[in-house]
Amino acid sequence: MQHFYDWRRRQTDEKKVGAFAPLLRDFMADCIPRFLAHSSYNDVRCNLAAFFSFLRRKRIKSLESVTPRVISSFLADLQKTRKKSAGRVVGNIRLLFDWQIVNGKRKSLNPVIPKFHTRTTVTRLPRPYESADLQLIRSLVQESGDPVLQLAIAIGEESGLRISETCNLRIPDVDLEKQQFFIQLPTKTRVERFAPFHNRTRDALIGWLAKRPTANHDFLFTGTNDIPLRKHTLRLRLNRLLCGPGKLKQFSYHRLRHNAASRVYPSMDPLSVMKTFGWTSERVMAGYTRILPESLRNSYADAMDQVEREGDDETLQPTSIEAYFDAETTPK
Repeated sequence: MQHFYDWRRRQTDEKKVGAFAPLLRDFMADCIPRFLAHSSYNDVRCNLAAFFSFLRRKRIKSLESVTPRVISSFLADLQKTRKKSAGRVVGNIRLLFDWQIVNGKRKSLNPVIPKFHTRTTVTRLPRPYESADLQLIRSLVQESGDPVLQLAIAIGEESGLRISETCNLRIPDVDLEKQQFFIQLPTKTRVERFAPFHNRTRDALIGWLAKRPTANHDFLFTGTNDIPLRKHTLRLRLNRLLCGPGKLKQFSYHRLRHNAASRVYPSMDPLSVMKTFGWTSERVMAGYTRILPESLRNSYADAMDQVEREGDDETLQPTSIEAYFDAETTPK
C-alpha cells in the first residue's frame, strides 16, 4: 500500500507541477524532516503544487524569474478559491526560496516579502460543541454499535487528541491502570507527552480491546482488512454517521479538542493544561479554552468582593517621610 501511495503521489505531482516536480521532491525530502512536522507533509505539498501550477499557467519556467509582483499575483489568484489558507501557503513558499538560496540554487533575494505578502493573524474564539450537539454525537455513536467510533469520540472528548494522534496510538501506548496515553512522535509540535483519559474512554477501551481482531501490527485502531486505521478513513466514517438530515450539518473531530480543553481549564493551572494537550504557549491555549459567561461573572464578583474586604481593613498610608516617622514613634 505504501508503494502504491508513493506512486500515486508521484503521478499527481507530475500532472500538477510538471517540470517543477523534481525540485518539489528534493525540497520535501530535505526540509520536512528538519523544519516541519511529518503530519504537515501533504498540506505543504498541496500548497506548493498550487503555486507551481500558477507558474505554469503564467508560462514561468524558472523560479529565478519569480519576483515579488509574481507572488502578489499568485496570492490574489489564490484568494478566489482558498481564502483561509493563504497565510500558510505564503510561509511554505518563503521556506522554499530560503532553501534554494541556502543551497546555492538561487542568486536573487527571496521574492516573498513578509510585510506585504502576509496577513494579520485573526484569532478565532474557541469552538467547542454545545451541550445539545455533544449529546447528539454521543447518542448517534452509541446507537451505531461501532466500538471504533465510540472509542475515537471518547478519546477526542476526554483526552483532546488530534485525529492523527488518535490513529497513531499503539497498544503499548495505552496504560489502563494509570488511565493515560503516551503520545509518541511524530506529533505536530514534535514533542512527546502523556495524555490522561477518564472513565468513558476507559470503558470504551476495554470494550474495543475485547473485540479487536488479531492483526500483524500493534496499532490500537484497525480498519478494512485489519490494516491500521488512517485519519482520512476515520474522518469519513464519522462524517457519514454524524452528518445529514436531523443530524449535524458538519462535523469536525478537532472541535472535540476544544471541548476537552474548555472542560478542564477552570480546574487546572495553565502549565498543566499546556502539558496535557501539547501546546507550547498560552496564546495557543487561549484559542481552545472557552470559559462560560456565568463562570466569568462569578470570578469577577469574587474578585470584587475580595478587593472590598481588603479595602475595609486597609489603614491609611503615610504621605511623607516625616509622617512615617511620626507614626512609628506615636504610642499605640
